[in-house]
Amino acid sequence: MNNLRPSHGFLVFPLVISQIINFILPVSYPKQTFIQPPSYVFGIVWTAIYLLLGIVLYRMGKIETLSITVIVYTLNLLINLSWSHIVFGLNFYNYGIFSILLMIMLNFVLIVLIDDKVSKLCLIPYTIWLMFALLLQIELVRSSK
Repeated sequence: MNNLRPSHGFLVFPLVISQIINFILPVSYPKQTFIQPPSYVFGIVWTAIYLLLGIVLYRMGKIETLSITVIVYTLNLLINLSWSHIVFGLNFYNYGIFSILLMIMLNFVLIVLIDDKVSKLCLIPYTIWLMFALLLQIELVRSSK
């Protein structure tokens, strides 16, 4: 199969698509948990994570052929991008736990599948943030009962 032929647009694709989705489907975050950081932290962290995911996508296009790795990456990104709207827009808080667990699992699969060390390192902050997000989501579900 052919390489993805990466362009520099791949570097910002996750960030740009997340901004477009947030513009089209804005959500409010009414619930606060006792372990939740200030709201500005989320913007900083997610910007950094989406840029790191862009680096992974760019490097996958240079190194990987169209494969299961690209499918896992895409599935992970789609779940990530749908999470806010489904959890806060539709108030499906339990979905948040399931989806974060699935994203963590898919991230570990990516780390195993990807041969590029830089890409593996770029996925570590995302994995750590997802683990923290899982704790926030569990607390959100618990406090909303």
